Amino acid sequence: MQLMSENWNADITELVRSVVGKVELYDGSTLAATFLHTGELSSIKIERTPVNGAFFGYSICQKATVVLLDADNTITINKDDVLKLYLGTPTEFAKAPNFIVSDVQRDEIKKTLTITAYDLIESASARTQNELQIEYPITPRGMADIIASALGTSAVWGISTGNTLADIEYTESLQSSLSGTETLRDMLGFIAQATGTVCFVSSNNNLCFKQLTNTPVFEIDKSVYFEMNVGKAINLTQVTSATDLGDNLTAGEEGGKNQVFYSNPFIISHESAANILDQLLALYSQIVMYPYSIKWRGNPALEFGDCVKMCSTWVKLLPMTVEWVLLATGKTKTLLRA
Repeated sequence: MQLMSENWNADITELVRSVVGKVELYDGSTLAATFLHTGELSSIKIERTPVNGAFFGYSICQKATVVLLDADNTITINKDDVLKLYLGTPTEFAKAPNFIVSDVQRDEIKKTLTITAYDLIESASARTQNELQIEYPITPRGMADIIASALGTSAVWGISTGNTLADIEYTESLQSSLSGTETLRDMLGFIAQATGTVCFVSSNNNLCFKQLTNTPVFEIDKSVYFEMNVGKAINLTQVTSATDLGDNLTAGEEGGKNQVFYSNPFIISHESAANILDQLLALYSQIVMYPYSIKWRGNPALEFGDCVKMCSTWVKLLPMTVEWVLLATGKTKTLLRA
């Protein structure tokens, strides 16, 4: 969850509240325009979609859809321009990651512009591992730093003190397991799998590798949601490394979910692959995942992978998919799913 002021939670959970938005348009590093909910800004929609059923081990790309009113046809937005999006109260904003414009559509009847944009993970999908200058031995943390630098940002880690997987050294055997054609997004997913994390772009526009926990950062009670559906609890009891040749390793026992990773070079190339799987299972064996969806008033300071507590019960749920919609009226619609 983003670090906000002491007044944030009180303001965002007020029975009668006003949620406002702001969009800044950048041409390179130059601020070209600012759009407010009191002016051209009609709506903001942010979508974060993970790998269904996975506890960890993937990267997510966040998508933003912004609708602007442009009655006089005076707004110019180009592909690869950068959008900075803000949602919050009249006195404080929570920030989304930076989004790179991929498409702009004009509706001549409604006199609107619909802008589609994605975060840095989309850029990582278009670049390959053979661009990187890698020196061995290297750790997953070191590899993440190199990839982040190539994308123009930094890598940050939110992991427990007992999780040492990010600092395991890999030799040239890792290099021989890589073809060079893996995308940088593939590499981020491999790192997330090998370190028990999920990878996403944070509100500070860093590549964040977060280990999920069952410690809630926010509570949603009955007064702030409209509809909630909760499925059967899921426990992780096995972690498997698999290859096309059938050289499979499994940690744990049957009885719950088995999370399978296919041909991850950080696992199959290491002489202690079985120990890595044991450590991954230990990180998540005490976490219970509840498939759920909830429609509620929303809190834009929540980030991907935050743990939230529902309705003052013992049930702790990890929000995976977050869809935030801000309308020009100040009303919000938020959907969380896992």
